[in-house]
Amino acid sequence: MAPALALLFICSLLQGALCGDFRVTMPKTIEVLSGSCVNIPCSFDISDTLKAELTSQCKALWKNHQNKVLFNSSNPQQSTIKGSLTGDLTKKDCTTTLNNMQPAHSNRYHFRLQCSDKLKHNFLLSILNISVKADPPRPTLTPSTLKVKEGASVSLVCSAPAPCWSHPPNLTWTSGLGDSRETLLEDQDKNKVKTSVVNFTASHHHHGKTIFCTATYNKQNGNSDSAVSKSLTADISYEPVTVTLIQEKEPVMEGGSVTVECAANSNPQPHKYTWLKRQKGLINKINSTERRKPFHNITRDTSLSCIAYNDIGTGKSDWLDLEVQFAPHILPTSDCTKSAAQINCSCKTAGNPSPTLQWYLDELPVNHSDKFAISYEPLNDTGFRSIIIVNQPQERAVSTVVCRSSNSLGSASQRYYVHSLSPSQDRVTLPVFITTVSALLVLVCALLFVIRAQKTGHNPSKSQCTGDTSAVTMSQLLTSGKGNEVPNTTEEDIYVNTNTLMQADVTFPTAVSEPNITDLSTSGTDNAEEAGKSSEKKNEKDTDRIYSIVKWKPKSKRSTENSVDMHQPGSSFLEE
Repeated sequence: MAPALALLFICSLLQGALCGDFRVTMPKTIEVLSGSCVNIPCSFDISDTLKAELTSQCKALWKNHQNKVLFNSSNPQQSTIKGSLTGDLTKKDCTTTLNNMQPAHSNRYHFRLQCSDKLKHNFLLSILNISVKADPPRPTLTPSTLKVKEGASVSLVCSAPAPCWSHPPNLTWTSGLGDSRETLLEDQDKNKVKTSVVNFTASHHHHGKTIFCTATYNKQNGNSDSAVSKSLTADISYEPVTVTLIQEKEPVMEGGSVTVECAANSNPQPHKYTWLKRQKGLINKINSTERRKPFHNITRDTSLSCIAYNDIGTGKSDWLDLEVQFAPHILPTSDCTKSAAQINCSCKTAGNPSPTLQWYLDELPVNHSDKFAISYEPLNDTGFRSIIIVNQPQERAVSTVVCRSSNSLGSASQRYYVHSLSPSQDRVTLPVFITTVSALLVLVCALLFVIRAQKTGHNPSKSQCTGDTSAVTMSQLLTSGKGNEVPNTTEEDIYVNTNTLMQADVTFPTAVSEPNITDLSTSGTDNAEEAGKSSEKKNEKDTDRIYSIVKWKPKSKRSTENSVDMHQPGSSFLEE
């Protein structure tokens, strides 16, 4: 120890001379994992006058603070600490690797350069402190804290020392963050450092999570690996992303009360709430700062929801359909009908808890059998329908039918009196009858309209009547090119002047004599005269009486006779 102090004292006196040119650069402290190696980065400088002494014969020695040589590069395997000189002394590189470090090797070391008699030097101004530990040093995280808003880009850097360059640590992150990138760097003290960088987008899923970076070291002596971790807790600000209603008790009695809590997954916690109450399609909004709220006078089909607000945004819960218990009731759509062959009754009921239904005939309970057909079908979560069919009710003399619905909260019933039931067939026959009659009336009207349209489609030549003169005008006969009459075979119109007939004091003759059929065979002149005489009878003393003679003549008979001038005054002719 005394020689070292003396040397330091001499160097301090000779600054700028020989000692000022000797210096070494190496770390001040290195932490080493027990059973692993340590690489000592080292470089030195000497006086220019002695650079020629740097030859391959030079050797590196590492001494502890007791000035004991623990490593000699000229005989590394015989050294107390085995290792190797990885640097080139001729290039002023004294980097050394010491293997299988043990806790007993923890000490302060200095470097000695030994070449020729002219160049032997202890670099006492630079001391290396080696600390051998059972556990490796913990990695570091940058930044050390994480507090960002959701959606922000985050970059975390994990660094771990690599004292043994041949066995650097393996760095791993908490799963689910994203891909990482590893690099082996060198710090300002020439120590090697393994770094891993992970990038991800902050999410509410990361909030409150502990993010780990783990460094795993492989030991040189073959012992089990050693792993150490560094962690941080993510503080992510985000709007309410999951809003849930929590009902304190369920189910709820109809007309009762319920207290509901609005639980929101958010950071920070909500400072305001809007409560929504939906009943019968109407929504009522209530603003509040309380996360728990009571609701009173609950009815069936009541739903609740809430909107939570924080500094980042808002979130809304799903509708909570309250399970409301109520006594059963019979729905008004229930009915009962009868026919000669059977009684058919349908009973619809609703209640919560789900009710049971029992049929009664004349106050006696009945169940499904070959005599009574009873079926059930659900309507919704709280209701169902039951149908009973009673065959041949007249044989059983059934007077009443009752359906009774009941649950733990109460009961309800519906009674039907068979004698007052409307026959089921009447309900069907009456609409069918009305529909049928209506269709027939429409058909008749349509036929009459068609017939009327066909009649008005002709243009018969009508007689012009003046004074008290009456005339009978028949369908105009069409003539062929030879003058032969071509009767209208479709239909014939008869027009009569009825002005006199419409008078109140007209008396009709009891009988009108027809001309003898033999008269029809007379010549056209005779026919004309007789027709004229018949028409002139209304000019006689009894002018209130009207006589009209219609002469029918078969077409087959007329074809052999001469044509008759149908345009003679006072004459008329009707052909079948």
